[in-house]
Amino acid sequence: MRRTLLAAVLIVLIAIPAALRAEHTDTLPLGPKDRRLVLRTIEAGQILDTRTGKEVTIAKIARRAANADVVMVGEYHDSMACHLFQRDLIREIGKMSPQTVVGFEFFQQGKDDAALATWSRKEANEADLLRATNWYGATSMHYGYTRPVMQAIREAGLTAIGLNAPRALVHRVAGGGLDALGPGERRRFAHV
Repeated sequence: MRRTLLAAVLIVLIAIPAALRAEHTDTLPLGPKDRRLVLRTIEAGQILDTRTGKEVTIAKIARRAANADVVMVGEYHDSMACHLFQRDLIREIGKMSPQTVVGFEFFQQGKDDAALATWSRKEANEADLLRATNWYGATSMHYGYTRPVMQAIREAGLTAIGLNAPRALVHRVAGGGLDALGPGERRRFAHV
């Protein structure tokens, strides 16, 4: 018991200085499987191509993405840095591929598309968009995080669509699995 407690205290004491030094950096296992145990330090604002291990620009990422059929970009919902990266990437892709369609996991497929189209054509303001899509009724996340992305889409004249299934279906699947859906509802899900 005493040795375990001593080991735990030593680990914490060793970890504190390392955590303090890494305040503005992240050290993560990145890249292909053969390098998954190699740790890299990435400075704030730096973008690393995990395939090559080299720094890359948003413009270079956009050039690669512009030829793809689908590009998926993840985020931390409450990270402005993630949303600003998305904004910059969408701007760059939009310059090269003005036919780009940006799908959002928040907005509902079909249900919110008309409101998104009206907003994209500048026929509605943000308050209209938030009301029509029930933004604050459906989430507690402040729209300010998503605003830069939405503004980039609007400025570039791109199309925005919803990707989420209706919440009622999501709740039914959560409670009873895919068997809780009828045949017509199942068709909304590509893998079913």
